Amino acid sequence: MFVAHGYDAWVAPANKIGLGYRVTREIAAAAIPSFFLLAGLSIGLRWLRVPPGEHPAMRGALALRGLRLIAAGYALSLAYAALDGGLERPEIWLRSDVLHAIGASMLVLAALLFAARSDAGLQAGRLQALKATNRVHGVVAVVAVLIVALWPVLARSSWWQAHGSLGYALAPFLPVDGITRFAAVPLVVFCIAGVTHALYHHGANVPRSVSAFLLVTGPACVWVVAPETRVWLHGAAPTEDNAMRYTVVGGLGRGLFMLSLVRLLPAPSLAPFTLLGRHSLLLYAVHIPFCYGRFGKPLRARLDLAQASLALAVLTGAALLLAACFEAYSARRAGQRSGP
Repeated sequence: MFVAHGYDAWVAPANKIGLGYRVTREIAAAAIPSFFLLAGLSIGLRWLRVPPGEHPAMRGALALRGLRLIAAGYALSLAYAALDGGLERPEIWLRSDVLHAIGASMLVLAALLFAARSDAGLQAGRLQALKATNRVHGVVAVVAVLIVALWPVLARSSWWQAHGSLGYALAPFLPVDGITRFAAVPLVVFCIAGVTHALYHHGANVPRSVSAFLLVTGPACVWVVAPETRVWLHGAAPTEDNAMRYTVVGGLGRGLFMLSLVRLLPAPSLAPFTLLGRHSLLLYAVHIPFCYGRFGKPLRARLDLAQASLALAVLTGAALLLAACFEAYSARRAGQRSGP
């Protein structure tokens, strides 16, 4: 996320050429599919771990979490518009960005889990639980295939391109021109991939050999479809019938590469990333003004690659410090609530 926004905002146009900047774009392109893949993975693991009788409550909690993320996305857009200007333009402070898309994807997954009736008859035993898991797996897989197969037709027709309040209401779910930056469809396909990944392994640890295999095949998928993948993941709509299929393959390749890399790295080396990950929503909200907003103006489009790398290191260090302070504050609050 920092690589995606920092280099894009700070590097001067004349320096956005060459292998170095291209490498930053390849790293940046892993962020979106990884976020959505991990969101789906966490939902799948949670579904496997809760008692069967609590599945309806889990679906409700998932839908509520999705609505809260959408509300947080609108609150951030409004705050950014107040900070940088744009309150007079609804397409600025009502636009749909990545938080809206993740929240809308959670609503879609809650609906899919409801459609699968995963709680039916689970008290009968392990076999019934396995059948219910397979039902969920089947429903989400069919929906993913339909989105990928039908997307070229839907993208050309753009029947959801509505004006006024309907366009703003649909923007978190479907791409609406001038309003949507990221939408749940088709990005929810990566969430679905995370859910199926969790259900397929039933929460078990993936062998290191599998992780090593994905570590190799992931980049292979990316580079085979790199041109189409880069275009779509960087904000452009698909322009060819096969662009969506290429995007899914490339995005999953990137996401699985990141997931496999983490599994192969020693746990102590991941501690800083775990700290950042626990507070990623806060850090997402805070870092945007330093890249694209008012606080980033002194650096915007003025640096070379080396200077931008130094600025990125400072941003990452500040984010770690902020995350550590927030974690200490949260621990103190939790201690006060549990005390006498």
